[in-house]
Amino acid sequence: MNTNTLLVQVLQYVIELGIGVLVPVLVKFVMSKIGTEQLLQAKSYAAVAVAAVEQTMSSADGQAKKTAAVKKLSDLTKGALKPEDIDHLIEDAVFTLSKQIGHTVQQYQDVPTVKSKIGFTNKSADQTASASPMATEAVPSKQPA
Repeated sequence: MNTNTLLVQVLQYVIELGIGVLVPVLVKFVMSKIGTEQLLQAKSYAAVAVAAVEQTMSSADGQAKKTAAVKKLSDLTKGALKPEDIDHLIEDAVFTLSKQIGHTVQQYQDVPTVKSKIGFTNKSADQTASASPMATEAVPSKQPA
């Protein structure tokens, strides 16, 4: 493993840890600025905006997606939120969505794989007919004498 790869991985982990720590703090800060009910509604709108942008712009880069999500959330809230609040809500929605996706992927990876195929054996028509109860000859019943 070369040092550039190691440096990139360490930087990625530091950024993920920073986001994991900062997002809850920022959400609490936003919550103190607006009411809880309004925050929950705004978080719901942010989740919808982020999911919609992710579906429609899956091949776009992160900055283009964020710009589209900010615009979509601003439209949904009719400009009622400040730009920095919108930014925090978008970051929270992205973090939550990535956690959900990661959890779903982990669940999918934990599903055991089936090693043998399930199917029917190939029997010839003669074997099938001889094994059938209808193909056996009737045995005369014994009658009492």
